[in-house]
Amino acid sequence: MNLFEQQQYEFTGRHIGPNAAETNEMLKMIGIDNLDELIDKTIPPAIRLKNR
Repeated sequence: MNLFEQQQYEFTGRHIGPNAAETNEMLKMIGIDNLDELIDKTIPPAIRLKNR
């Protein structure tokens, strides 16, 4: 793999974000069932958009 290919691979891995399995693993680790629950526990209702 040349330097350009390596940098492209590293960039993609850093910017695409976690896949579904990784997301579920992270949520399980912090004791939360889904992303909606995480949002409910971290973002105060007063600053959320009302039209969801």
